[in-house]
Amino acid sequence: MKVIKVKNLKKLVEEISSDYMEMAYQAKGVQKAKIDPKTGEEIIPKYKPYWKEGNDTPVPDYWIINKNQVKGEEVLLVPLDCYEYEQFVNENREWLDQIGALHNLNPSLNPCKRTKEHPRNKKVGTTYVPSGEKYSLQEKLKRDLHDLVERYLGNEEVSKRLEKCSIPEIKSRDRKHLNRYGKMDNTSIEYNTHTFNSYTSSKQFLQFVTARITGKPLDPQFKSYHLARQFNDIYRNWSETKKNDVQYVGKTEAYMLDRFGFDPDNLDVTVRSDFSIKGENDAQNKVYKWTITLTTKFGRKLKEESAIAGRKLNPDINIVIQKEAQYELEENEVFNEMRTVLDKLEIKQALIEALSELADKIMTEIKPVQALKLANVQNYDITKKNVE
Repeated sequence: MKVIKVKNLKKLVEEISSDYMEMAYQAKGVQKAKIDPKTGEEIIPKYKPYWKEGNDTPVPDYWIINKNQVKGEEVLLVPLDCYEYEQFVNENREWLDQIGALHNLNPSLNPCKRTKEHPRNKKVGTTYVPSGEKYSLQEKLKRDLHDLVERYLGNEEVSKRLEKCSIPEIKSRDRKHLNRYGKMDNTSIEYNTHTFNSYTSSKQFLQFVTARITGKPLDPQFKSYHLARQFNDIYRNWSETKKNDVQYVGKTEAYMLDRFGFDPDNLDVTVRSDFSIKGENDAQNKVYKWTITLTTKFGRKLKEESAIAGRKLNPDINIVIQKEAQYELEENEVFNEMRTVLDKLEIKQALIEALSELADKIMTEIKPVQALKLANVQNYDITKKNVE
């Protein structure tokens, strides 16, 4: 058996380690800088891989490249992985800004595919210019929530299903529909959005319901809108049936808005949908709780009356989904403006599961005939007694 002296063994380990720096490895914790024993200076690796949180594969998401191993010549290279440049930037803008700030480098986007091997392309790629925008904690959380709601509940498939069931769509991008007063921080999240669909008569509502079920073309003359003063905690909120009242008083002079929220059309039937996300962080037990809710309400005027009875809509659909996430914080890890609860994989994954479950329920459990039952109620069948 060949005997290797200690000094030769150390040299061999150093050579192997140097070669290994050029290969993809799963970084764990803070990597100590390698020091050249002869000069005492840091050895700069040619290729150093990095992974997004939650990427447990051996394939890195981006690289720091320094082919000449000269300090100051580092390039932050992000493979586009076969995506178009614009699409990749739009979907990853915030992450690109984050890693750019982390390494103090502008990311260069390379058309190559992500692989375990370091990129060998001669062309560096197209340099990404950071947006320069610094978001508050509240704004960052809202943006992340908007993106998730849009992806799971605002996509074309779910939106078409809601339309077929005559349920107002879930609008996450239009700020007019959102609750601007809900708490939004790393301790508690209150996210709400609402939409109203109203019709000028029971007959029109029935026509729309049957047309949606049968897939026939629709007359686009129904109203879909938001209603102001639904969430504020300071002033008195408007009645949700305000646009069904027959007391139109014209428009304001300055902005030509309907005064006091009344509507010039005589709206008889209204369907309201509300979607909410509530998040609660139990920091002591390291548990994050999500509750998401989708509710709908329905109301129609009684014959020859000027308003919906009681000026309230009647509850119809109510779906509640709850999920919990157990998480652990690493040493020195805290939730703050830079790293929010939605940056924690376990917490975000629990929310995704809840949103996905709600989308499944919309697609499978809510039936178009439920709206047909509401639409088929005739005026002479409705009395004040059974509405109340």
